[in-house]
Amino acid sequence: MEKERLFELIREEEVLLFAGAGFSMYAGYPSGKELAKKMHNKLTPNQQDEIELTSNLLQVAEDIYNLKNGSKNFLIEILKKEFHKEPSNTETHDILAKIPQIKTVITTNYDDLFERTNKNLEVIRRSSDYPIIDPKKQLLFKIHGDLSDTKNIILTNSDYNNFFIENKAETVFWTAVKDRLASNHILFVGYSLEDSNIMVMFNKILRELGDHGKELFFVSPFINSSKRKFLERSKINYIESTGEDLIKEIYEDLKLNYIPGLTKGNGTADTAFTFGQLNKIDLQISKHKDSLQIDKLSSLHGLGKTEIKFNLDRKS
Repeated sequence: MEKERLFELIREEEVLLFAGAGFSMYAGYPSGKELAKKMHNKLTPNQQDEIELTSNLLQVAEDIYNLKNGSKNFLIEILKKEFHKEPSNTETHDILAKIPQIKTVITTNYDDLFERTNKNLEVIRRSSDYPIIDPKKQLLFKIHGDLSDTKNIILTNSDYNNFFIENKAETVFWTAVKDRLASNHILFVGYSLEDSNIMVMFNKILRELGDHGKELFFVSPFINSSKRKFLERSKINYIESTGEDLIKEIYEDLKLNYIPGLTKGNGTADTAFTFGQLNKIDLQISKHKDSLQIDKLSSLHGLGKTEIKFNLDRKS
């Protein structure tokens, strides 16, 4: 039921993707918990005794930062080693790049999987990026930054507080993020409810949205009964799946149902044309009263057979 509702909202182009580290693990990159452990393991035995190892990446990084007398060099070198390596797989992100119906992605990830696989993205890391975006492209908000600008990367608790609370120069960035959270349904993938940081983030988002927020969906292959109760109490729809499997299912649903839905008032012509180009479809659309009409639909010559499979029911 929740999955079908999500598919419907994506066809209507009303869903924002909020992606965490678990969504990059299939490509060979570490989870936040694993990254915290890697940082801790690189310390000397004496230093390890001084730093408590937890799954809270921001706190572990904060403690190491303080131990290193306010230098991030040690932490940055570990990030470079982990995220500058080639991904072992990009299949899920390749599929996601063919789904222009998801117009906004917000991520806490440091890797470049989204921009590596999708050339139609505008990457936004701070306020100064926002005024020069192309609004016709999909938007990727990297709220923890990445290795393209290590000076401004969000890696410790102090970084987080300075960026989102104390740094007035970044008000435009955070306002834009909050605006998209408030105006879209939200799909969370790649997060674990066992991570205290994630629970803090969820509670912050729920407070910001208040009672007027749209529908929220949380994807995970397994959560225990207490966490299910939290989701129910917070009115977050739970979908039992991996992020990789769900993206494939979303794509299959769009191949079957998105273009036929245009004639019923769902979706937009611009997104439909982009979807056609990405999926090797020659698509011609005209406006007919308050809906769109499909005038032509065929595989693009010389680019191989289209994977789109559906029947246009003119009577529906």
